[in-house]
Amino acid sequence: MNLAPVMDVNNNPDNPVIGARSFSSDPDHAATMGCAWASGLRRAGMVDCAKHFPGHGDTQVDSHLALPVIDKDLETLRSCELIPFAKAINEGIQAVMTAHILFPELESEAVPATMSRSVLQGILRGELGFDGLIISDCMMMEAISGNYGTVDGTVAAAKAGVDLMLICHSNPLTAKACIALDQALSNEEAEQSFRRIEKVKKKLKPNLYSLECVGCSQHLEEAERLAQQSLTFVGGPGEQLPSLGDNPLFVGCEPYRSTQAADPSSCDGNLPFTLQAHFGGRALEISPDPDEETIIRVLAHAREHTSLVMSTFNGRQLPNQRKLIESVKSLEIPVILIAMRDPFDLAGMTEKCWCIAAYGLERYFLKQFLSPVYP
Repeated sequence: MNLAPVMDVNNNPDNPVIGARSFSSDPDHAATMGCAWASGLRRAGMVDCAKHFPGHGDTQVDSHLALPVIDKDLETLRSCELIPFAKAINEGIQAVMTAHILFPELESEAVPATMSRSVLQGILRGELGFDGLIISDCMMMEAISGNYGTVDGTVAAAKAGVDLMLICHSNPLTAKACIALDQALSNEEAEQSFRRIEKVKKKLKPNLYSLECVGCSQHLEEAERLAQQSLTFVGGPGEQLPSLGDNPLFVGCEPYRSTQAADPSSCDGNLPFTLQAHFGGRALEISPDPDEETIIRVLAHAREHTSLVMSTFNGRQLPNQRKLIESVKSLEIPVILIAMRDPFDLAGMTEKCWCIAAYGLERYFLKQFLSPVYP
């Protein structure tokens, strides 16, 4: 699991990679929640690292796959994207991770924030006063590797002021980058980064907790409590959820890797079959991006049942899943939509459908729908 607190503001509903990873679309709330997460990591003797500076929330491109561009000037960023980072720095964040994003208003050279002295030295260290560890996002992501090359990009990032570059998936590339850094950096540049790394390492408390407790019953109980509190009734034709009737239909797509930053192994099951086992009726598992024939089949089956409960999973990013979501508004039976990751899937649906945001496919989220959610 990635423990670094995401300080990005979720201010673009079409963002394919941040979305539910962000704490909020409100910068102050994102700052409060992100800093609380960071504080917990510090208390546990871990390194807290705010990402992705200066902000990855307002993109429509995933930097794992291509190079995003954000055309915002510094004043605009100060009013939104920089707020969580500024608060985190004021509260003692130990590390900041850079974003592989072009900010042409901040950097005249055609290089992303990870490789920009203007962004890292001028804004992060200069204006915000951050004196901790600067860490890059993975230098093998396509935004870097496909435009600058992993090795050359790593050297440029170090020259811009990054202390620790991540190369996550290739030992040979890591070795080449180490040789290139040794040849490119002066002793003074290297020593500055070594001192920052050593300072953070001294604060680590690796034996504070035993890893044997991870996933224990106490942890799962806490996860279930948080899942229950986070479950959100977004709205619907009435204030109470409708009865499912004696023959409900449950529909949802099979779990899949929703973003390049996601771990597909964290998805423990499929909501439709979980609900069918508990309530009866019928369950259908469909593709995340169903074809026209599947959409027609789902609507036809729904008309034979007393209600439809359909779970979505990043439906806003998949045109055919979005088409299916819109299509169920035409049904004459009660329809309950459950967004299992991105709540923006539910936009514009509350007039005809009862809408619930759940934020995850882990078993502690699935379990919430077996309790008094349904009358």
